[in-house]
Amino acid sequence: MLGDASSVVVVTGATGGIGQAVALAFAAEGYHVAVNDIRIDDDCDTVRLIKAAGGVARAYSADVSDPQSVQGMFDSIREDLGPVRVVVNNAALYDSFDPSVVEPDVVVRMLTVDVGGPLFMIQSALPHMESLGGGVIVNISSLNGYVTIPQNTVYASAKSALISLTKGFALSLAPRNVRVVSVSPGFTETKAVSYYLGALSEERRRVELDGHNSRIPLGRLGRPDEIADAAVFLASDAASFITGTDFLVDGGTHAYNTVFTYNP
Repeated sequence: MLGDASSVVVVTGATGGIGQAVALAFAAEGYHVAVNDIRIDDDCDTVRLIKAAGGVARAYSADVSDPQSVQGMFDSIREDLGPVRVVVNNAALYDSFDPSVVEPDVVVRMLTVDVGGPLFMIQSALPHMESLGGGVIVNISSLNGYVTIPQNTVYASAKSALISLTKGFALSLAPRNVRVVSVSPGFTETKAVSYYLGALSEERRRVELDGHNSRIPLGRLGRPDEIADAAVFLASDAASFITGTDFLVDGGTHAYNTVFTYNP
């Protein structure tokens, strides 16, 4: 049952943006939340916000690209909070560059974090979930897994791979009563996006926003809490027959034909 006394969720990359929104949403449903990031303080904003609302949360520093670091985190979570029922793989490494000249170590690092990280998290979570009789993995992918721009080639490749990883694990883990799904956000109002827009001139910012909004059928950027709501739903009993699929939460962007725009 969603949010019962034994429900523990671990959310990676949860100190801000979508990850923080996901952590807060699960806490509101009664989950005990393991808040992860590569570097994190015990009293980080996410933990303080959950505790201030009467919830239970603890911070765990771990590098998701390091299997030993991940395993150590899960061992600590089991000791502190209990076995993990839900994992939300949100942590990701993003950069924008010309894929024809980027250094190999940058490519390897991005793929290890964005694809290897979720894989290592799932491996370490399995004993927890098996002890509970099942569980749910929610991978946060991206609209870039479907459509992208040249500068995002490596990131898009990683997110496309994450969608495939979701499908493969869903098939292999179904007999263990572990569901695996992914959520692909479109352009979303995060601190990183706000920082980017804030660095632009007023005129350029208006051009950027008008351009994005004109390509989003719902006419605006997404909000982190809307991505979080999708993750909570997919982890709930209401989604008990959903596995091996990707949920696009992008305001309809993926459906928009930017070549032909005829309106009768």
